Amino acid sequence: MAGQTRRGYTLLEIILVLAIIAVTGALAVPLMENMLAGDKLVSAADMVKSRLGEMQSRAREEGRAYKFVLSENGDSFRIEPCQDCAGGTMDSAPIEDRLPTTITFKGAVASSTDGQGESSSTSEIIVLPDGTSPQNFDITLAPSEGRSLVVRVRGLTGALSSAPEGEGGR
Repeated sequence: MAGQTRRGYTLLEIILVLAIIAVTGALAVPLMENMLAGDKLVSAADMVKSRLGEMQSRAREEGRAYKFVLSENGDSFRIEPCQDCAGGTMDSAPIEDRLPTTITFKGAVASSTDGQGESSSTSEIIVLPDGTSPQNFDITLAPSEGRSLVVRVRGLTGALSSAPEGEGGR
């Protein structure tokens, strides 16, 4: 049977190709999960900034203070009129929202708008009726693994921004 051409692949060749595909896939999956975790973190920061902006708009439109309250378990938050603040009433239902899975609030820090006072932990961010805040706030969002992201609320202007933890100042 010399000179006859082969018309297929041997079982050994097929198994070898499948093994190479399996090893490549096993190496690629963790890398893809890390990339997607970064996207989730940015998405969570965008959602928090959007909700804070919505809260600032409501405060201006309604002429009353609002507060952004972090949950104790760190995976959700609530926006509601600030009844502890001057002229605050609780006549509208709070807005509740959750962060994407694997993303949690690592904490929030309040500091004075002039940069002179001490920083302190907080679970509430207050927005005044003019859309500004009495303090600057840094809200840290953290994935289950990897680098955290900070959402900043500038007290005097109400400006919202985000940056990786440890980067960017006021």
